[in-house]
Amino acid sequence: MCPCMSIRVHACPYVSLRVPACPYVSIHVHTCPCVSIRVPACPCVSIRVPACPYVSIRVPACPYVSMRVHMCLCVSLLVHTCPYMSIRVHACPYVSLHVPVCPYVSLLVHTCPCMSIRVPACPYVSIRVHTCPCVSIRVHTCPCLSIRVHTCPCLSIRVHTCPCVSYVSIRVHACPCVSIRVHACPYVSLCVRACPCMSLRVHTCPCVSVRVHSCPYVSMRVRTCPYMSLRVHTCPYVSIRVPMRPCMSLHVPACPYVSLRVRTCPCVSLRVRTCPCVSLHVRTCPYVSLRVRTCPCMSLCVRKCPCVSICVPVHPCMSLHVPVCPYVSLPSIRELMTAENKTGLVLAAVLSQCCQSAVGLRWGVKPCGPGQGIKGIN
Repeated sequence: MCPCMSIRVHACPYVSLRVPACPYVSIHVHTCPCVSIRVPACPCVSIRVPACPYVSIRVPACPYVSMRVHMCLCVSLLVHTCPYMSIRVHACPYVSLHVPVCPYVSLLVHTCPCMSIRVPACPYVSIRVHTCPCVSIRVHTCPCLSIRVHTCPCLSIRVHTCPCVSYVSIRVHACPCVSIRVHACPYVSLCVRACPCMSLRVHTCPCVSVRVHSCPYVSMRVRTCPYMSLRVHTCPYVSIRVPMRPCMSLHVPACPYVSLRVRTCPCVSLRVRTCPCVSLHVRTCPYVSLRVRTCPCMSLCVRKCPCVSICVPVHPCMSLHVPVCPYVSLPSIRELMTAENKTGLVLAAVLSQCCQSAVGLRWGVKPCGPGQGIKGIN
């Protein structure tokens, strides 16, 4: 059966069963008259429970036309278990209007505050809070153009906890904004926000990403299929990265500089900085790599089988970081302290003492859980 194939069985006026055969199984159960349960077998589980009866209008003029109107107090719970977890809670009465027009036009209108909590197991945790009534308009044009217009401020908190990146990102939109996303089948995404900042994201098959933020800084990320990435930050710093590996780590410099990193898969990496630093990274594919930076900072990068990296830069604004390949599980700190894994700690201790004796660098390690490696602390 095709991905759009679905079967609906109405056993009574308030019971509805919907089973799409591919790519996942979805079950809609309405039980007289205000409980809706959706259980897709793959890739997620969705449960929606309105608190009281509501009005649902669906006009399937074509495979992409649908309209839903909720006119009363309700609580909406959405839980995704695979590959991530998503929870949405609407705590007060609202009117939600969703009108997808053939083939890809959608209109969403919310008339009251709402709270959305998304807790993906991988790779990040996202919490979004809308502080006032807002109107969201989505327009999808064939094949994949999406335009969103928000008329109210919103607060967005994102916590990334994947093995390679661990940081907290808070985004606050103080005024209405316009978001435009363009998806070019199957991996192209363009996102433009007008106010207070503009964000441009372009994903091409399968690893190209471009991000442009106009306020307070400009960020541009370009990833070319399959392993190239370019980042440009203008304020307060400028950073350009051209990595040749899909698994990269977040880098936030402490001082303004321009950084250019080029990795030629799989063994050579070159980084040029203007603050002032030239870095040459040469790996003996695929197990050992050596990174040497000129004055005023120097770093040693040792990789192990093939994706454990311990970098100890001799610079006050740098930190120890261990990127983790998504295909290999790394031991935790407790496991590293065993007799079989004392080599890594001894090497880290020696490098730390050398760095402290040279420039008085303060750094440490903290456990990130099993399979997440080691992260440095400035």
